Amino acid sequence: MKNTKTPDLPLSIRAIIVAFRVFFHLGWTKISKKLGTDPTTVQKFFQCMQRLANGSEDFWYLLSHIEPSGCHHPAPLIAPGSEESLEVRKAVLKHKTWMRNNAVNYERSKANLPPLKCTTVQNICLDFKHAAANPKYPKRIKRKRQPCKTALDEEDRSNWLQYTQDLEEAEAESDILTNELANKLKDQIQKLKDTVSQQQKNAESPGTLEWELLQQKNMEICAYNDAHFTPA
Repeated sequence: MKNTKTPDLPLSIRAIIVAFRVFFHLGWTKISKKLGTDPTTVQKFFQCMQRLANGSEDFWYLLSHIEPSGCHHPAPLIAPGSEESLEVRKAVLKHKTWMRNNAVNYERSKANLPPLKCTTVQNICLDFKHAAANPKYPKRIKRKRQPCKTALDEEDRSNWLQYTQDLEEAEAESDILTNELANKLKDQIQKLKDTVSQQQKNAESPGTLEWELLQQKNMEICAYNDAHFTPA
């Protein structure tokens, strides 16, 4: 049975994949069926070409980035104690408030050197061999990045003071309103209790409206009981 997984595609197949995708907008499955390749391989190859071409979909520009060996280029190993290893560690120590890979790649960009991966920078910083081979700093460089706080200028300081003052005044007003609402609620509850207590007293005094209402309600209850619960 033919193995359709071809990680190393021939140069002619690569060109056909680009043509099918750019001119005919075919999907990965259709392209793979026409060429006898794996859809995932086709997709990864074309996306790799686009990355090399900075996202372009121009046919001739994409063809200029086709390489027979593929687009997977392993990064060269950086030996402990080498000039590159020492420069990486020097950049990290120089920009202590930066992320390590940002510090390294910033210094490398000034020297027209390609950027390094985060894992490579991390390995050089934390590996004991790289640390031991660094005479100026023979220690592992651990993450101790602190936020860089800039001092407020006069205008910002004035705005900050005004903001804090407004905030304190707003909190004081909020406390006053809260106390006023609490006192009003307390008064309302007390008035309600007094009203209920007075109505209870009136219901026990003949001649009052509450007493008459209570008598009427008792009569209605007795009439209902007589009508529905007649003794056998």
